[in-house]
Amino acid sequence: MDAAAWDAHESARKKKAAEEAAERQAERERLLKQPTAQIAFLKVVENARIEFAAADTDFKRGATRPARAKAVCSTLNSRTIGGWVGRVATLSTNGDGLGVLSVEIADYIYLSTWNNSFSDFADNTLIPANSPLYQTMSSLKIGDHVRFDGRLFRSDTNVSRIELPRD
Repeated sequence: MDAAAWDAHESARKKKAAEEAAERQAERERLLKQPTAQIAFLKVVENARIEFAAADTDFKRGATRPARAKAVCSTLNSRTIGGWVGRVATLSTNGDGLGVLSVEIADYIYLSTWNNSFSDFADNTLIPANSPLYQTMSSLKIGDHVRFDGRLFRSDTNVSRIELPRD
């Protein structure tokens, strides 16, 4: 192969590699795009953080929590969420061998299962070892990006736990 043919071959190879990389990046961005409900939820939480930081007394800071809970409830149409995205923050099991999962959906904002059976008694968030979700968890690592569905639990001050579909 002469020099001109080699240059043309290399140029075509580099162009194809660049196009494939751009396609992979576009697909990654599409998969990691936050749904509208998640964006609205995060805006409520961020606004509450700003109000908390601006409060000049403990009383005013404390009042931001129930106000945030009310704003979250009025922002979300349902406690069921679908297609939310985040990064795996906690991936473990409890003393009973049940799966424990926490997903960071924005800086310092986590949705998680309980981490012990006593706290989880009524909520049923821990993930059984024989479930398809548990099997999926076995292929994950801390920091992996995930898209997930679940159900948020109501609280007067916090939305703190999530139940994930197990199948």
